[in-house]
Amino acid sequence: MPELPEVENIRRNLEELILGKKLIRLETFTPEVLVNPEGLSPEGQNLVSLDRRGKYLLLNLTDTTLMAHLRMTGKLLYEPKDSDQAKDPEIAPYMRARVSFEDGDRLIFDDIRRFGRISLFPLGEAFRDRGFSKLGPDAISPEWTEEDFLTRLKRRPRSTIKQAILDQSLVAGIGNIYADESLFRAGIRPEAAVGTLSEDRLRKLRAAVIEVLRESIAAGGTSFRDYVNSFGKKGHFQQELQVYQREGEPCRKCQTPIEKCKVAGRGTRYCPHCQSF
Repeated sequence: MPELPEVENIRRNLEELILGKKLIRLETFTPEVLVNPEGLSPEGQNLVSLDRRGKYLLLNLTDTTLMAHLRMTGKLLYEPKDSDQAKDPEIAPYMRARVSFEDGDRLIFDDIRRFGRISLFPLGEAFRDRGFSKLGPDAISPEWTEEDFLTRLKRRPRSTIKQAILDQSLVAGIGNIYADESLFRAGIRPEAAVGTLSEDRLRKLRAAVIEVLRESIAAGGTSFRDYVNSFGKKGHFQQELQVYQREGEPCRKCQTPIEKCKVAGRGTRYCPHCQSF
């Protein structure tokens, strides 16, 4: 699933490519992909800004917000007007929706698993979406302070620390990859109960989360199978991963084999030596 760094890279791609353009058509080829409770039409509106919160991408038009959640396998692919590989439902069976702009450029919503969604709301009212409304502060925004993090964690002392940081209502944008990597950098075992960890250790975890996410953004995100940016290019942060998808391999710091277990229902990788808290 694309996490914060992957969606942020897509946002930056699209800001460069389509900001200011007029949307003239929104087509859907899989009906359930579009959530439009008020029957809004974005056609004829200019794209005035692109925002992101957690794993949600917001395309703000003149009067409408188009919100995309890529879920497991969604992609937003840019197709310039002079492309020699025009996409349509016949030759791109995983294209679920397509946005066309006045200048001929198009944006393709491609999703093999069909879990991704595009939602339309009046401008600035994405909070009407149930999932979006429950999001905590974005993990790389100034809103996510040490005080906020510690306060929210104190309410769940019996939770495992991995389960806590995967909870999007506590902090938005962290998924399985970056949870494992951040816990490794902070030296914390993923199954540790929140209440057993010192405030200093939790501060170190918050710093590790921000560090890992920013490094991944700079590397274009993490690509194992499905993720590509809006140019169709893979990220490179998978080359820097310390524990995720490395079970059985030696830890790059201490040579102890990386182990795998299940925490919060998720496959979890950790170093039993380096993660001692």
